[in-house]
Amino acid sequence: MQERRKFLLLVTGALAGVAAIFASLPFFGALSPPKNTERRKKFRIIDFSDLSEGQSFSVPIERKPLLVLKRSSTQIRALRQSNSDLLDPSSENSNQPDTVDVNIRSKRDDIFVAWNVCTHLRCAVNTIPENDERFVTVFPKTGGFFCPCHGAKYDNAGRVYKKGPAPKNLKIPEYSFIDETNLRVEY
Repeated sequence: MQERRKFLLLVTGALAGVAAIFASLPFFGALSPPKNTERRKKFRIIDFSDLSEGQSFSVPIERKPLLVLKRSSTQIRALRQSNSDLLDPSSENSNQPDTVDVNIRSKRDDIFVAWNVCTHLRCAVNTIPENDERFVTVFPKTGGFFCPCHGAKYDNAGRVYKKGPAPKNLKIPEYSFIDETNLRVEY
């Protein structure tokens, strides 16, 4: 009987100790520094000083191509005009930062930045230069972007044309200009 009582006291004491430890965990957790719940954004600096008007280039960022286009004044004027051939001309259903001008889908008139990935099946799109004779029957004189896989067409602001397979405009990443010829792209 005596040994049974000792055993029960020992078990009860052990359980009380474990319960006290578990009860105190939230208090000790509150004393530790807060964890950063938001994932740190990575970024890349892109130099576009070599671009001339109408030229573009693509830069791979973690296996995803980023497109940078230096638009001409003709291309910029064309973007400011209404175009009923576009699926989402006012960029209401677009994946883009709130800080871009929705008419030209960029922060500066002359520089356009977007992920170089078609919104249909994620193929890389090609830049169609201004006045390219090869595309005169299927593309405006101001050029744009073309997906060679299934024929999706985009204007120089990455807005998709109707009558094509792509459902949305090209995606625009978060970015900012560091100076006149460098930008910082977050991904």
